Amino acid sequence: MAQIVAVHGVQSTVQYLQRFEREAYKGIKKQMISKAQPTVRAVRQEFPKDPWQSRRGVQWTKYGRTDRGRKQPNAAGASFPRYQQSRVRSGVKADDGARRRRSDGTYTILRIKQTYAAGAIYDLANKTQTNGAESFIKNLNKGKRGKPKSRVMWATVMKHVPQLTKDVETILADLEKRFSAEIAADTASRMAASRRASSQARNVLGQFGKMVK
Repeated sequence: MAQIVAVHGVQSTVQYLQRFEREAYKGIKKQMISKAQPTVRAVRQEFPKDPWQSRRGVQWTKYGRTDRGRKQPNAAGASFPRYQQSRVRSGVKADDGARRRRSDGTYTILRIKQTYAAGAIYDLANKTQTNGAESFIKNLNKGKRGKPKSRVMWATVMKHVPQLTKDVETILADLEKRFSAEIAADTASRMAASRRASSQARNVLGQFGKMVK
């Protein structure tokens, strides 16, 4: 799956809503995904009908696997996913990102992703160690070379990031007004718990508390 992270959200707001205000969190997910639809449509339009123009050689739009999942080793037919423009374009979607916190204390709260395998390959294929695949990459690069790696998704999403960021910041600002006291109390509580934990002694196994003999 190819994915481009679009916007990051502050830790306190996102974490509080995920833990205590699930319905509010579901609501902002819908709002953010709705705001991302112009970006989704713009990215979809950048995926071409044909990955490359060639009168000779294997055409990716004619050969390849069209069903989802891995092909069994003893199964007949091509193992490579076929490039179909309609499926590649419909594979571009927006979602609310990941639950895991980033190193800077923020969460990914909006991302644009390509869910169809052939679309992800077209967008990201750059180099390979597979025998006989060099011509495939060369053909892709003749049609459109990735800058730096992504052929369409990265550049298109980046053009929309300023507006997406403004939209998300507006959504979060409204939520912070509604839950400012609760968020502040929750943040203070978690910080206090962290300070208490860090001041406790650890045993030889790295566990908190005293070792029982």
